[in-house]
Amino acid sequence: MKFLITFLVLVVISLLLFPSFAIKVFAQGGPGSETINLQNPLGSTTTLGGLLSKIIDWLANSIGPVVATLMIIIGALYILFSGGDEEKFKTGKKIILYTAIGYGIIIIGWGIEAIITKLLGS
Repeated sequence: MKFLITFLVLVVISLLLFPSFAIKVFAQGGPGSETINLQNPLGSTTTLGGLLSKIIDWLANSIGPVVATLMIIIGALYILFSGGDEEKFKTGKKIILYTAIGYGIIIIGWGIEAIITKLLGS
C-alpha cells in the first residue's frame, strides 16, 4: 500500500514539475496524420516563480482548507468522544494543533515563494 501511494505521489509531482506545453501525436506518421495540441494545465507559466505561485495558490485555496477543516473536525470528535480518557483528549488536541500549524505553514508559503522569486530574479 505504501508503494502505491508513493508511486502516485511521485507521478503527480513529476506531472506538475514537467508539464507538456504541446504534444503532437501522429497516428501513422504519414501524410494524413492528425495533430492534437494539449493545453498546459498551469496556464502560461514558464518560470519557476510562476510554478511555485500556482502550487501554493492551489494548496492554500483549493486543497488546504478542505483538509484542515476535516482534520479539525476529526480532532474535535476525538475530544468529544474521549469519555474521560485523557489520552484520547490529548490526541484530539494534538490533531487540532498540528492542523493549525500545517495550514499556517501553507499560508506562510506565499511569503517564501515571494522570497524565492526575488532571489532568482524571475
